Amino acid sequence: FFFVSIFFSFPILTMDLTTDPERVQYFQSHGVPQLIDEAIRALTTTSPADPVRFLRTWIKEYDTYTTRRGAAVQYCEEHLVTELMEKLITSLYMYMPENPIEYSAKWLAEYTPDYNPKILGSDEYRILDGHPMFWVGAFDPGLRVFDIVMETPHGTSYNAYLLKGTKANVLFETVKSTTTGARNPWDDTFWDQMLRRLKMLLKNEKLDYIVCNHTEPDHSGSATRILKDMFPDATFVGTPAAIANVEAIGNWTSFKRMPIDKEGMSLDIGGYTLQFIVAPFLHWPDSMFTYIPEMETLVTCDVFGAHLCHTGVFDDDMTDRMKEIFVESNKHYYDCIFSPFKSWMRQGMDKIRNLSIKAIACSHGPVIRKNIQLLQGLYDEWSKEEPKKERVVIPYVSAYGYTAEMAQSVAKGVQREGLEPVLYNMVDADMKEVKKAMQESKGILFGVPTLVGDAPEPMWELALALNSYTCKDQYAACFGSYGWSGEGIDNIDQRLQQVRIKLPLDPLKFKFRASEADIEQCEAFGAKFAQAVKGMPVNERSQKQVQKEHGGKPKFVPDGRLRKWRCIVCGEIVISKQNPEICGACGADGDAFEMIGIVGEENLPQGDFKGKIVIIGASAAGVMAAKTIREVNTTCEVVLLSLEEHMPYYRPALSHMIANPETVVDPGFWICKHKWYKESNVDIRLQSQVTAVDKDAKTVTIKDLAQDATYTESYDRLIIACGSNNFNPFPNTDFPNVFGLRSFWDARAIMEYIRDNDHVKQCVIIGAGLLGIECAESLLHLNVEVKMIDLASRILPMQLSEGASDIYQKFLNESGIATFLGKAPKAFEEENGLATGVALDGGVVVEGQMIIFAIGVRANTSLATQMGLKLGKRGIAVDALMQTAEAGVYACGDCAECEGRWIPNWSNAIAQGKTAGEAAAGVSEPKFETPVAPYTLKAFGLTVYSVGHIPKDNTTMTIAQKDPNQLKYTKLFLNASSNLMGAVSLAPDQSMVVPLNQAVTGNIPLTDALQLLAAKHEPRPVGWQRRRRVGDLGEESMLEQRRAWKKLLAESDVGAQWNKSEKPDKWNSVSQGVPVLRRGTSFVQSHVPQRTTS
Repeated sequence: FFFVSIFFSFPILTMDLTTDPERVQYFQSHGVPQLIDEAIRALTTTSPADPVRFLRTWIKEYDTYTTRRGAAVQYCEEHLVTELMEKLITSLYMYMPENPIEYSAKWLAEYTPDYNPKILGSDEYRILDGHPMFWVGAFDPGLRVFDIVMETPHGTSYNAYLLKGTKANVLFETVKSTTTGARNPWDDTFWDQMLRRLKMLLKNEKLDYIVCNHTEPDHSGSATRILKDMFPDATFVGTPAAIANVEAIGNWTSFKRMPIDKEGMSLDIGGYTLQFIVAPFLHWPDSMFTYIPEMETLVTCDVFGAHLCHTGVFDDDMTDRMKEIFVESNKHYYDCIFSPFKSWMRQGMDKIRNLSIKAIACSHGPVIRKNIQLLQGLYDEWSKEEPKKERVVIPYVSAYGYTAEMAQSVAKGVQREGLEPVLYNMVDADMKEVKKAMQESKGILFGVPTLVGDAPEPMWELALALNSYTCKDQYAACFGSYGWSGEGIDNIDQRLQQVRIKLPLDPLKFKFRASEADIEQCEAFGAKFAQAVKGMPVNERSQKQVQKEHGGKPKFVPDGRLRKWRCIVCGEIVISKQNPEICGACGADGDAFEMIGIVGEENLPQGDFKGKIVIIGASAAGVMAAKTIREVNTTCEVVLLSLEEHMPYYRPALSHMIANPETVVDPGFWICKHKWYKESNVDIRLQSQVTAVDKDAKTVTIKDLAQDATYTESYDRLIIACGSNNFNPFPNTDFPNVFGLRSFWDARAIMEYIRDNDHVKQCVIIGAGLLGIECAESLLHLNVEVKMIDLASRILPMQLSEGASDIYQKFLNESGIATFLGKAPKAFEEENGLATGVALDGGVVVEGQMIIFAIGVRANTSLATQMGLKLGKRGIAVDALMQTAEAGVYACGDCAECEGRWIPNWSNAIAQGKTAGEAAAGVSEPKFETPVAPYTLKAFGLTVYSVGHIPKDNTTMTIAQKDPNQLKYTKLFLNASSNLMGAVSLAPDQSMVVPLNQAVTGNIPLTDALQLLAAKHEPRPVGWQRRRRVGDLGEESMLEQRRAWKKLLAESDVGAQWNKSEKPDKWNSVSQGVPVLRRGTSFVQSHVPQRTTS
């Protein structure tokens, strides 16, 4: 058409064809344009002396020429010649080389032809002879950029593998697809390639499993497509993180799954065993290996891969050119993918080091059969952590020379301390060289001026090159000059905080040019920074208020050291390098934590006791006692006995676990990391029931529930921290649908009953306190209607004022909870062996298919009684040192009554456990102070907070601010001196928790207290209530939501460990003479929200 357009533009053609449709149609129907096109081509390619004579001969032989030309066209189409020339021309256009001939020759030498389905695709790529495992992936030779930033000059392949067992067929990995975010519509050819090979090998057989060792979309992009459209009965196999990723990638969750959630799991597919090796962060948290021992083949996904499109598939069938670039491509791939995860790679290599391997089935590039030992050695070499050089790299830019002057002075300070400063002016420095120098150096100082309110582009590029995985052992700081406001240096400083590099100093900046005194300060700045790099204790930054937040709290900047953090709401102590995000005990946000010390740098009183300390009970008080003992005494022996089969956990989180089984995999669910007990030399023994204590012989009789054996353990000092149990006033609670909620077992029992009984649509909760409301929220999320009974006449009378109670009760009713207040429960109704309701005073019956007790606790004093210890009115009597009447025996937590006061809450248990630990460890003057006992409740999108003394009468001075429509309420209680003694807050966020706690603790005066009422609340988000109420759902919708929860439960650790051991006794409570009634009493509702269905 190009030549036709030239011909028709010649002036010899005087007729305007566009005005004569009949002639246009004739030309098209008789192929005249093509005839003229080919004639001109023949003339221009031969350049005859007599074109007329040439055309006469050419016309006579036209049919033969057409045949030859058709064959040429067909050849060009089959061999993608047009595409080849287009790519070459595009490359010339982009780079404009001085010598296009030499450039084209080099380009063609490195060019990898596109995958052509007409040429390739029907070959059978068997991984090893004699074994039915095949490569079924796809080629992508045209790929030039992968994951936005990774250059791929040699294309790539997406490797998938089919293994056919006698029991099941397995697909390892898949390919990317447009349905899951492939970069171009034509990428569906990858799906077509894989599908063609699968159909050729499977024929009419089914696919039983898809194993994804890593779920980046280029490996898992087709997984849900296969499961949904082709093999709906197949099971997806991967780590829990991989399963979650595939659900999000494919936007589909209704597939079978086999979570690989622990080491040692395997799958027998008939003739072959798949052994799964969990290897996280290679290079995502979801990664694992699969080893097939019968064929000595390791499926590694990204590990040992390379972006290298090799249509021969195997590394023992590579061309000479492929062999030349093989190692180079593997190194480039490792650097881009795995270099931030070297420590994880070393762990992964150790896990496969002793395996006998004949083939490595990786996910990109050639399948490895020949170069296995070569790559293993290279990966070991590449994964070594090279020690950082003891030097300081100082990249900078300078508009007027002022920042450059600072850089020179800073460098002098670095050199003064014996370290080498390496300066780079980023105006002319090589960016790659500077980035490499930064990676290799222990210290980095950024010289940053401010241009148009920000840092210059070269400094941003360097800052963005830092990676939180690779710079954790490096130090950094900023300095610079500015003219107007100086935001540039602050912005780079914030970036450094984000990557968690060690920041020993605050940024140093001066307006315009530094004075002589300022220059001296620059040199001192460099010297201090060098001292930090050398390991000296320089940490001026954490002592300053870098950034003010609400409440005047300084923002903490991590420097790599472990710190102790105390939650000012409940007293829980957490050890962490960073400010904790949430308190596992009370749910308070990170703002509630205050730093109280640096681990290893505290001046704690030390204990001198050298005997054995046995602690009975491993919840808040018991674990805190053990932690305290180890802080002040590293020589004594510590034995921690727990009745439960699980490591110590935060008991307040149990109510949330009912609706969220995955809570147990959250590290914040456990009081201490599991490894802490071993590292701290604390002998923790689970499923250990103490049946007796001989205080004269100083022995404890222990029943090992796991081994069904009994033994005795001697002690020199004893701490009793056995807590409390649910209070149950009913004489007969032996119904399968009546529960308490005090332990992990109780939560599991509730979940089990809901799981196995789809008819459960209503639950009665006896007790409308903190625990009852949290439990109600979880049940509502499972579409179980909740009815709450409480003897008190209003909600939370111990925590809230009357006005706040009224607002909160209205809110609960609007959220779908029926409340029955001011009525005492009298008896159960019973039918067919199940409790069907609770009868109240006055004949009212509250009906439900299950019943949960949440009406308080009673101290466990049975051991103390057996030992003959003195008891108080409600617990074991102890003094201010937690000492009982028996020397060397201490008690703390919910089971203890300290000097006549029994306070069964987490804050008190923490404080008493600390004191008991210090006293037992031999600290000379342990000190116990009764903590301010705040109460926090986070449910339904609202935070209820109560702290200090809340009077029950109206005789004290109060100040209140309320907006019932927005569910905002704050009330302050003042003593006779007009100082704050208590406060109540109801708000959609936690912004009042820290200020109120500090104000009540500080006993602030009236004038300061008034400022608290000016606090601003964030608006409640849209959809703060649960999405739907029970009455708004049809039967099918309720069943669907319940089914989704059951599925989640089956996949969680809770479900996996469901039947491991026998459940302990449900109750250990005080009974009252309350009869069990039969059906017949009338049913009346009180404060019940209106619904469309009952």
